[in-house]
Amino acid sequence: MEMASLPQKTPAPTLAPMTWFSGEIRRAPDEIVRSGGFQPRAPGSGTSLAGFAANNTASDYVSTSRLESVAEGFAGRGGYVYGISTDGLPMIDEFRRVNSSVDPTGTGLRWTIGNALEVLADDSSFDELAGLARDRRYGKARQMLVLGLGKSKRPEAVEVLVGLMDDPEVDGQAVMALGKLRTPLARAALESKRDDKRAWVRREARKALGRLP
Repeated sequence: MEMASLPQKTPAPTLAPMTWFSGEIRRAPDEIVRSGGFQPRAPGSGTSLAGFAANNTASDYVSTSRLESVAEGFAGRGGYVYGISTDGLPMIDEFRRVNSSVDPTGTGLRWTIGNALEVLADDSSFDELAGLARDRRYGKARQMLVLGLGKSKRPEAVEVLVGLMDDPEVDGQAVMALGKLRTPLARAALESKRDDKRAWVRREARKALGRLP
């Protein structure tokens, strides 16, 4: 089983006051990123992912457990385990501290922390999150951080995202985030992705351009 949170037999660090674990049989981290992160089972349910993690509203989101071992059993061999936390700010430091030997590909523990930060962090942490998003040492682990910049009200968010359009590990997420911001300032950058070799990036670029005023 491929773990998206921690390798087997490694004690889980305290990432936040409350962490739920979800086992996924098929969906890998890249697929979840392309679909915009974890989504409610019932569209329009009004439950945020942070609220789900705090209350474990299983009927609105994926089934979860407080025990990582239960999620591992659900995921099975070749599956993935994701951690969903309720407290974002201490996790910025946790994101930085992950040892590369624990998550050499950037799609494991550090990616999982980034996924939680995408949900929980806000513009009070913008400078730190933007710095992490730009830091190529963190590789694919930055994907959800980049996607989260699409919720920012800070004008610098556009500049950060446009600057990531030549970063092959997160450029697709930058396209998606710019689509959320709907700013004409991103038009040229989005146009440059219309002929990307990846079909999903081309599709997201067309969607983002269609949202521009």
